Amino acid sequence: MDGFVLMAIKRIAVETAFFCEGPYDSDNGFERLMACKTRSDLNNSAFGDVFLHSFLRGKSVEEIKSVVLNSAIQLIVAIKKVSAEIAEQILLQTPLPPEAISVARPANTCTV
Repeated sequence: MDGFVLMAIKRIAVETAFFCEGPYDSDNGFERLMACKTRSDLNNSAFGDVFLHSFLRGKSVEEIKSVVLNSAIQLIVAIKKVSAEIAEQILLQTPLPPEAISVARPANTCTV
């Protein structure tokens, strides 16, 4: 799958859970979110100006990640006509293109 299409899918998926006013990286923090394991990880990760939508406030990190991941999987299934399992593999095993790797900036945290 084209890296830029995949990046766009990740952006759209993140926007199902977050308002992304000024994210630090090109995928709106998708990779950072997938690396979070606890609420503390989420609060301490630098995302930029990214705010959790109110319907997800109070949800666990796993629930938030599930919303974002399922959204991205559905988009890949629709575009590539593959199973959800294959879509998840595409999503989680594809490295970001160089343009999507974030640069060092002042640490802002995700507001949850």
